[in-house]
Amino acid sequence: MLVKALRKEDLAGFIDNLAKAYVVAGPVAKEFKYVFAEVDSSSELALDYNTTLLPPKKYLLPQRETLLSYEMGNKPEVKSVLDKTRRVIFGVHSCDLHGIWLLDDIFAEGSPDAHYLTRRDNTFIVGIDCKSPCWERSFCKSMGTLKPGGGYDLFLTDLGDAYAVQVATRAGEMLLDHGDFAPAAHETKERFYEAWRKKNEEFPDRIEFDTERLPAMLAEAYDDILWDALEETVAAVRAFVER
Repeated sequence: MLVKALRKEDLAGFIDNLAKAYVVAGPVAKEFKYVFAEVDSSSELALDYNTTLLPPKKYLLPQRETLLSYEMGNKPEVKSVLDKTRRVIFGVHSCDLHGIWLLDDIFAEGSPDAHYLTRRDNTFIVGIDCKSPCWERSFCKSMGTLKPGGGYDLFLTDLGDAYAVQVATRAGEMLLDHGDFAPAAHETKERFYEAWRKKNEEFPDRIEFDTERLPAMLAEAYDDILWDALEETVAAVRAFVER
């Protein structure tokens, strides 16, 4: 893992440069909540957000998409419609990164989903650390999602006057060309590890059982009425976001 440093005063320029080369999406304020939306400028982003109404996976697994096109004629032709939009999702928290990481595995196994994988290959993700729990009952530490494991190209950790930037992929290295990054000095790396130590203390453990049992427990609850209630909640949130 390569670690770079980015002064906070240079963050806006980095995002604005990305917006010139890619479609950029990130957390923005919407009334009293936050949503992931496409932006044209760094000034539109709310990187101090807690949670969003819908996760950023909506850009990888959209609610609606065109899968096929066809032309009628002497030789009717059917073609797959693949979304090759070059996109940067900025400001993704580590919990959502873990979710995306799982989706990457699921859609690449068995019968690979060309629609998801094409969209994923053209999507670059810049994660950002959340320094305190987003909710008094948050349980990310218990689920092992407090730190990013994968699913990102760059990840920013707030050090006060600068960000420590973890570079995870070759695509992440390419994104560095759009900003004024510097090699992380020894002091920066020490502050980086200290920030993670403090975060680990800030977040409590919530689940008092072996979380590896969860898949079996979910299988037993496959037909639980809870899912019907959640479906109604998701439908209400979707209506709010799309209005």
